[in-house]
Amino acid sequence: MEGRLVDLSWVRITVLDKNDSPPSFPAPLRFQVSEELPAGQPVATLKASDPDTIGSLEYSLTNGSEHFSLDATTGVLKLKETLDREQRDEYQLAVRCSDGVQYTDAVVTIEVSQVDKFPKTASRNGKRCVLEMEEDVPQHTFPLPSERNIHAVVRGIPAMFSEQEIKGELEQRGYTPLHIIRLKRSGGAPMPLVVVILPKIEKSQQLFNEHELLGLAIRVEVQKNSRLIGQCHRCQRYGHAQSYCIAPPKCLNVLDTNDNPPAFLEPAYSFDIPKMLYAVTVWEKCRLWIQI
Repeated sequence: MEGRLVDLSWVRITVLDKNDSPPSFPAPLRFQVSEELPAGQPVATLKASDPDTIGSLEYSLTNGSEHFSLDATTGVLKLKETLDREQRDEYQLAVRCSDGVQYTDAVVTIEVSQVDKFPKTASRNGKRCVLEMEEDVPQHTFPLPSERNIHAVVRGIPAMFSEQEIKGELEQRGYTPLHIIRLKRSGGAPMPLVVVILPKIEKSQQLFNEHELLGLAIRVEVQKNSRLIGQCHRCQRYGHAQSYCIAPPKCLNVLDTNDNPPAFLEPAYSFDIPKMLYAVTVWEKCRLWIQI
């Protein structure tokens, strides 16, 4: 060994990674979403892991894209449209995560949670009470004062003017009438009064300052509330209106019975009849035998 030179050195060997392992999802993939969640809002974020250090993960939906959307880069799952638990309470989505070479499929379960239709707790005077109610109980609501329409009574418009003419004249003046109702007497004869229903906006308040309409002198007043208890035309109950009732509809059909005898229009009748006349007079389907 004499005469030979020897040198020692360290050699670093770097093992390069190979994309030979597929990505994987954590289990279980189960999420809840409220049926009140609006469209476009995120439901969950899917995160997959890849033991390989090369390549980037990309997410996609292979089934269920009609109701949900999945961001390919971030994995954020969003709603395309609002959900209804009464129609469907669970969705099974097929998702895929790919690293460019290999991929992994998984199933995501979305459970639609129901929103209580009635409050379970309420407080009054600082005291808390619990209300227990069954589902699908007939109910009704009341509009807020800011949501109530304006009801104006317009006096001085004869019956010769139709509701469409009145509505057209108001629209030309910048109003937005919702309904025009011609008031009638108990016998059905129309009155020179119409009720104009307008949305509660600043322009509608100007109608009470109008003194002329359709070339006629008019007077506009606020419609007075009836002292009678209103009846709902949907569920036939009292104390609320049809437009704010969601109870099952009930129709009431009153059948007539033959329980009233015929009656003359006048309590007494007087006729001039020549002497020595024997006659039969038919009047109003009744026979009067008169002999003098």
